[in-house]
Amino acid sequence: MKFAQLIGDLLELEGGYVDHKADKGGPTKYGITLKTLAAYRGHDVEQGDIRLLSKSEAEDIYEANYFIEPGIDGLPDMLQPVAFDMAVNMGPVTAIKLLQRVIHKLGSPITIDGHIGPRTKQSAVIACNVYKADVLRSICLARKEFYRNLVDKDASQSVFLTGWINRANSFNA
Repeated sequence: MKFAQLIGDLLELEGGYVDHKADKGGPTKYGITLKTLAAYRGHDVEQGDIRLLSKSEAEDIYEANYFIEPGIDGLPDMLQPVAFDMAVNMGPVTAIKLLQRVIHKLGSPITIDGHIGPRTKQSAVIACNVYKADVLRSICLARKEFYRNLVDKDASQSVFLTGWINRANSFNA
């Protein structure tokens, strides 16, 4: 799947500049946090840098750090949209572990390490071929459980739960 197909939907979901008091990432623009922008640029940034973040730079950050570097581009086309969205929403390592747990539960004994290697790619292909849309349904269920657990651990995050659940459901086949 081409990254250009994924980024438009993601940027629409993430929106423009937001500084929600309950968001632990602080101010964001297109979903990019201060920490992410500073790491990408290689130096400290301020809130004003987030406000001035261009859509083009946000796209570059997402492609490099959330699509190519974690290996999501090597997954089957069917899984790339949901894996990419999860990587953005919960971080690449957490997203990949969730994906690996689902694939493991479906019968592929893979290591749940948060990295997409040859075994994860192969197991993902097999899972998609054998279970088809059930893979997406299983990921959606695991994702919703992840969000509910976050809220159980930190009630301040409950303000985001409905949005997270709707976002997860949007990928359900």
